[in-house]
Amino acid sequence: MYPCLRLARKIHELKARKLGPDHTDTIRALEDVARFTSGTGNYLGAVQIHRDLLARAEKRHGAGAVATVQALEGLATQLWVAQRFDEAYCEHRPEFTVI
Repeated sequence: MYPCLRLARKIHELKARKLGPDHTDTIRALEDVARFTSGTGNYLGAVQIHRDLLARAEKRHGAGAVATVQALEGLATQLWVAQRFDEAYCEHRPEFTVI
């Protein structure tokens, strides 16, 4: 495993234990894990982390909240990196429709 990814996972683990899994700092640490995971070429692993981040944001803030939109943006970006263009369309949610 890459040292930077190992360190990011350790930081996330420590923050989750001390602050709780849904604390803002813990979420940011998990976003770092997703970035480093993608950086190692494990794009689908990063997609899974972003799906988890989106689910947490929806649960904590609601479907239309800014934090949820930011999480959806992270997932959309990672789906693009992973060249999962068809899946990106499946992530569509009516509350985010732009007219």
